[in-house]
Amino acid sequence: MTNSSTEETWIQILKSSKPGERFQNLYRKKHSKKPQSVVLSVLSFGFGILLIIAGILSGFTPILPGFLFSLIGAGILSLQSKKIARLFDQTELKIRKLWKKIRG
Repeated sequence: MTNSSTEETWIQILKSSKPGERFQNLYRKKHSKKPQSVVLSVLSFGFGILLIIAGILSGFTPILPGFLFSLIGAGILSLQSKKIARLFDQTELKIRKLWKKIRG
């Protein structure tokens, strides 16, 4: 996605979308444009996986923000697969429900 004044950035899409629709909206926005090359898609998918793994591993250290790495990795993966985007949206709803239950 480009960063022009007429086009939403991926951060704006995530912020403005309702819970349970964020990642699918991001996927739809990306795929409404010209198709990405297979090589770039594979590299993006691999990079997303690496960021999620880095986020999990850095979660055990007090220095690096593991959650941030994982969130960016999830965003990248959701751009590549509609099923993954749907899975992340469903997971977000479950986490929100659990968080609400914990907080009372």
